[in-house]
Amino acid sequence: MDFNSIKAKYLNVKFLSNNILYIIFFFIYFNLTWQVLRLFFVKDVVISFLMTAIAYFASISTALSIIGDYILRFINGARKLETKREKEYLIPLFTDVYEEAKIKYPNLEKDIEICIVDAMHINAFATGRRTVAVTKGAVESLSE
Repeated sequence: MDFNSIKAKYLNVKFLSNNILYIIFFFIYFNLTWQVLRLFFVKDVVISFLMTAIAYFASISTALSIIGDYILRFINGARKLETKREKEYLIPLFTDVYEEAKIKYPNLEKDIEICIVDAMHINAFATGRRTVAVTKGAVESLSE
């Protein structure tokens, strides 16, 4: 057994162990959706399965697109940096962290944006593929 086959086997096991809950919920969600569609709307098993698959892949494609990012920003109340204080405080910090992350993860997205959530609790989180959000409470309370 060569190194590449061992690495591939390890990555497959790691992928499954890291994503087992997603895989379980995917099968539950897909089967429930398919059965509801089949029972109430489309009696043909094959057509209802294909419709479910198309709807699922369309929703995943939307979630992973820039449209999905904007939807998640809206849901979380994230907005672009507006005030001088926000820009002066967050952009240098974000740039430093992003450059370090880029060294460790070279495939990191290039157009990640930092946004503000107008909440006074202290938090920062990634949402979507291209958005890092920081709460106003973190900006007001934490030092650099």
